[in-house]
Amino acid sequence: MDYDNLSRRDFLKYSGTLGATIIAGSSFTGCMGGGNKITIGSLLPLTGNLKDFGPPMLNGAELAAKQINEAGGVLGKEIKIVNEDSQTSPTAGNEAMSKLIDVNNVPAVIGAAGSGVSMAVVELAIDNQVVQISPSNTSPEFTDLEDNGYYWRTCASDELQAAAMAKYIREELGHQTANTMVTNNSYGRGFEELFVEWFEQLGGEVLNKDDPVRYNPQATTFTSEVGSANDGDPDSVMLVGYPEEGSIILKEAYNQGVLDKTDWILSEGLRSDSLAEQVGKNDEGDYVIEGITGTTPDPRVAEDAYDNFAQAYQDEYGSKPTTFVPHSYDALTLIALAIQAGGEATGPTIKENLPNVANPPGTETYDPVEAINLLKDGEEVNYSGAGGMKDFDENGDVRTKYCIWSINEEGGVELGEKLELPSSL
Repeated sequence: MDYDNLSRRDFLKYSGTLGATIIAGSSFTGCMGGGNKITIGSLLPLTGNLKDFGPPMLNGAELAAKQINEAGGVLGKEIKIVNEDSQTSPTAGNEAMSKLIDVNNVPAVIGAAGSGVSMAVVELAIDNQVVQISPSNTSPEFTDLEDNGYYWRTCASDELQAAAMAKYIREELGHQTANTMVTNNSYGRGFEELFVEWFEQLGGEVLNKDDPVRYNPQATTFTSEVGSANDGDPDSVMLVGYPEEGSIILKEAYNQGVLDKTDWILSEGLRSDSLAEQVGKNDEGDYVIEGITGTTPDPRVAEDAYDNFAQAYQDEYGSKPTTFVPHSYDALTLIALAIQAGGEATGPTIKENLPNVANPPGTETYDPVEAINLLKDGEEVNYSGAGGMKDFDENGDVRTKYCIWSINEEGGVELGEKLELPSSL
């Protein structure tokens, strides 16, 4: 069998015997154990359109590392995270990934946050046998990616969220027509295509199906795009994007008077406590987007796992975890568990052991410290994440559940009712 071109399906099948072959016969990137630290890379945005998400996501990963280090570390060594700012830019992200691989010699990278950046850097990771785990890449394009087992994610594909949003608009809101307005990258385009498919299956009509509004996320004005998104007077406009440009779009929609006559439904990429402040207030002093709704993965499905994580995060950083923060916590935890299970910090070892520590038949636990200690005692583990993930499938994908989110009168984000997926899913 050609191990270099092994599919993930075959990889999972043969993982029990593959490890020794790779370790004995390959040369690969990774911290082989020199010194007393294991360095893990992070490719999260501190600037650019996703700057609101990067710092708390990095905090989530750092929290997991701290808990594991305080319990004795991994293989007796301390986990250290080195972050390079992706700048929410494919070009900058590529340069940052190169540095993590060539200079920091990391065996695994947490990130990127945006699907567009990850798509630009994933070949670098694959070619250098570095595991890439994204906490927030939701583009469906990654599901069928030929990645030789080096790309994983702790969040679910937008195939599920697009279906949940379509069902919410069509059945919960009772709307017959919708238009789409999305950021012109793999995240936005993939979400849009699946939303159209599901909305039509549910009996709705997407008025701008043949001429969708796909905007440049680097633009600073969106007058014509907002106007086009309202052509035909749709019942709803679904908006997929990020807070920096999304806030400008929503403010323009308010100025054009279309927020009051059309329901704007937002994706999880816009779920930020800073969004309402960025859009601003009206003459009465109320937030312009108070009451606006969107769809998002529901962190509450993790129950005790999320509650314990959220409390630890609050204690450590003095704030509540935001979108995809628990998924970053899970990403670091899984990398650490895979290293402990495999006995060394290398890309091939991590990819071999990720399904072993996240899937049955091991002892199910959501506590990173308990999981590490079980592995140290020679036991198997089945880590269930704080972000609601359960098992990895053959594509490195996970499933989750969704809910409504909204902006309250204080301008903050509130999680609301749970959403059902179409029965065929």
